[in-house]
Amino acid sequence: MSIGPVERPKSFCQALSVVSSELLLIVLVDESETLRPYSSSVIAVTLRAVAATAKSKALTHNVGIGRFQTPAVDKSLERRSSYERRNRMATSKTGSVEVALLSILSLLAVGASADESYPSRPVRLVVPFAAGGSTSVIARLIGQKLAEDWHQPVIVDNRPGGATAVGTEVVFRSPPDGYTILAASSSHAINATLRKTPYDAIRDFAPVTTLSRSPYVLVVHPSLPVKSLKEFIALAKARPGELDYASTGAANHLATELLGITANIKMHHIPYKGGGPAINDLLGGHVQVHITTAVNMIPLINSGRLKGLAITGDERLPALRSLPTFGEAGLPAFNSNNWNGVLVPARTPRPIVEKLSADIGKVLRMPDVRDKLDAQGNFAWSSTPAQFAALIKSEIERFAEVVKAAHIKTE
Repeated sequence: MSIGPVERPKSFCQALSVVSSELLLIVLVDESETLRPYSSSVIAVTLRAVAATAKSKALTHNVGIGRFQTPAVDKSLERRSSYERRNRMATSKTGSVEVALLSILSLLAVGASADESYPSRPVRLVVPFAAGGSTSVIARLIGQKLAEDWHQPVIVDNRPGGATAVGTEVVFRSPPDGYTILAASSSHAINATLRKTPYDAIRDFAPVTTLSRSPYVLVVHPSLPVKSLKEFIALAKARPGELDYASTGAANHLATELLGITANIKMHHIPYKGGGPAINDLLGGHVQVHITTAVNMIPLINSGRLKGLAITGDERLPALRSLPTFGEAGLPAFNSNNWNGVLVPARTPRPIVEKLSADIGKVLRMPDVRDKLDAQGNFAWSSTPAQFAALIKSEIERFAEVVKAAHIKTE
């Protein structure tokens, strides 16, 4: 009797793949996403239970232990070749095999309950920007609500640098157990086309859900002698390369470059590690131009400390009614926006990913959360993991075109 290729199990319980009156094929795959939720004692007992039943009838027992080892597992089993192991297995009666299978499934069910208690300890929410920026503000709002729901602390950990690569790598190198999660932004998709990173934006992360989307606002220092978008474009054309613009990551960097391509202007790029430092320098007049999300701009524009010129999107923001859209201001071809979402390391157990997505979606539907996001110039936006994965893929493709058109060198 021959067995065709066995599909790689998606969960540990699916490792028990074939049962018949003559044959039980058990494949245990050493992957962190399948073994991590289960204690070593459960797995060790399971292996011993399988070995104990292999005594009298044809039983093919193919165990891949690999890197996963526990003291309870017979070390001699690892040293034998697969050929020797198959030929040393004795036979057992069909009834014994079936009874053993039920016992094994019962043992594995104990391990499966681990996901149901998530989270049972504090969760770290990594923000790859400095404190004070829009992503950090959104993360703290969502984290507070999750902590109230879970009765577990959600610790917001700001890890700026590397155009979000520093904080993203922290999550990439964390255990895939749901206790270290990433508050990502459009920069995650942009970095995939703009620079080399130690991780792959798609392969090494599991999308959970989107959080919000927000339009970009073009703001300038009050000392700049312009009152409209048309006047700004005229000034930038008259002084090519002289105006300094701040960016806080790949997202608004490419948005500003896209503006330059669309309006046929050239400005000088000054990168910052986060929104807070960039805004401080903009207020101090050290840089003159900034395209950013509206969350921190609304009070500064309304108070006159900064001058707003236009906002992306098809409609004006309720909190900035006097600010025209780029279309209204004479540049309808320019449109871009920022999004935020949650990612976890690849191989995080699916039940944990789905619980995170459901719980965050519940938070985003809360009226007070939606009101706070609206007041900050953000729109609550929840999605399924599959929908978020599709968004990331399409954004990577879109930003790759911008990088090519702007002749930006990849790092």
